[in-house]
Amino acid sequence: MKNYILLFLIATTKLISYGQYIGIEEIEDSIVRPWVAKSEIEYSGVYHFGESESESSLKIFFIDTIIIAQISSADREEEKGGFKSKYKNLSNVKINRNGHFFSDQYSGQFVFYSEDFPNNRGLKINNPWFSWFPKGKYEIGYLIDKNPYNSFYGKYPKASTQILNKSDIDSLSKWDLQIMRNEIFARYNFIFINGGIHEEYFNKQSWYSGQHKDVSKFLTQVELINIEFLKKIEEEKQ
Repeated sequence: MKNYILLFLIATTKLISYGQYIGIEEIEDSIVRPWVAKSEIEYSGVYHFGESESESSLKIFFIDTIIIAQISSADREEEKGGFKSKYKNLSNVKINRNGHFFSDQYSGQFVFYSEDFPNNRGLKINNPWFSWFPKGKYEIGYLIDKNPYNSFYGKYPKASTQILNKSDIDSLSKWDLQIMRNEIFARYNFIFINGGIHEEYFNKQSWYSGQHKDVSKFLTQVELINIEFLKKIEEEKQ
């Protein structure tokens, strides 16, 4: 009898297909189903992947016809202690009407998951970005914030969340324009010139921490556009 039970358990186990969820917790494929939204905008949000030192988030939002998809994570600094932030922008991001996610780097599908909470939303990535991830497994990042704009700190978050035009900044002084432009860098924890006016200003901001000498590779397509635009307007105000 024991042999029959053992054979049954082995056969049943072979029929169960697992994905990967929150880094180490496996879930059955049977509880994962497509999330097909009425509009692409519904997929905007912050999706959490992994856990502990291997956790990361993917922020997705729309600016006109541009889809911004940015991975943020952190590396442990052994000497100093604590963590150092880092960011990666995905290129040629597309989302089709069936909720399939495409980019040059990663692909996947927006999904519902969970037996206990069937309407839990997430993004299944077929080729997860952590190199240690088991080959052939996918990872589901669960939706932790439907509003991706909540993480844009500072006085002028719109410099990172929309393409600026003249009417957006007409009333701003040259100093305000400089703060707006440099906030873009500060949000990535750029290290400003020691003793300079911008270092003094941003060191007073609770959300800021100087970590990087160069953040150029972190900047999104929209932020690059706005930086050049703001520079031009600043020059005109001289």
